[in-house]
Amino acid sequence: MSMNSAHNRLKRAEKDFRIAWDETRRYWQDEAARKYGDEFVEPLIARVRAAHDAMVHLETVLTILRHDCE
Repeated sequence: MSMNSAHNRLKRAEKDFRIAWDETRRYWQDEAARKYGDEFVEPLIARVRAAHDAMVHLETVLTILRHDCE
């Protein structure tokens, strides 16, 4: 699997997760839902976004390495 392919799969998974969470929040609107979102969902989304950034950086490094080895 290429880095680009993995990155696209991660982006799609994040989008699907966000849609599912938003749908859940339509029905779960109490303090527990807010706390769960703050403690688990938002940190997870932040980590996924950090992974996105790392994958983009890594793809750049790999491209440079491939070019240097040719």
